[in-house]
Amino acid sequence: MESLFITNNVNYIIEMFLEDGVRDDLHDFSGCPLRITGVIEHAQQVDLGHNYHHHRRNKDDPLTIIN
Repeated sequence: MESLFITNNVNYIIEMFLEDGVRDDLHDFSGCPLRITGVIEHAQQVDLGHNYHHHRRNKDDPLTIIN
């Protein structure tokens, strides 16, 4: 059994891998984790070929893409 990822503030980090990818709109999908009670922040890593982009949603900026 793998150990849980826990931050220094005792928050849990959950890693998910979607074998079939996201079949619908990525923008709609990215809002789903925030609708779960207790989730205050989320991040996504998307594999577009061999280019990795880190998507982070901020309070004031709807979507930030960091290459």
